[in-house]
Amino acid sequence: MFSMLIGFSLLIPAGCSTAQENHICPVHKSEMEMKRVAFTWDMPDKAGMKYDKIRKKRFPNCDDPYYAGDLARLNDYDERYICEQCNIARDNRVKQNQDKKGS
Repeated sequence: MFSMLIGFSLLIPAGCSTAQENHICPVHKSEMEMKRVAFTWDMPDKAGMKYDKIRKKRFPNCDDPYYAGDLARLNDYDERYICEQCNIARDNRVKQNQDKKGS
């Protein structure tokens, strides 16, 4: 699957990692399922540098929207393999941070 940048002839592979090719999450060792994942044009509040580093290590295949920056795309989504265990880990992390802020 490819996402093409409008105005450019460059094609960028959407799922170029080994995990995406093998359909197995390297963190949770579970089989992933193909799903649509939205692109976002603005950085989400939770997507700071610290969150990004944690995401890459603990829940790299969650269904967070992918930051598309200022680049126009043909679609507002991409199809990627998603790990449900990554989604659970992400949700737990977000809840922990909300609980800390509420204390």
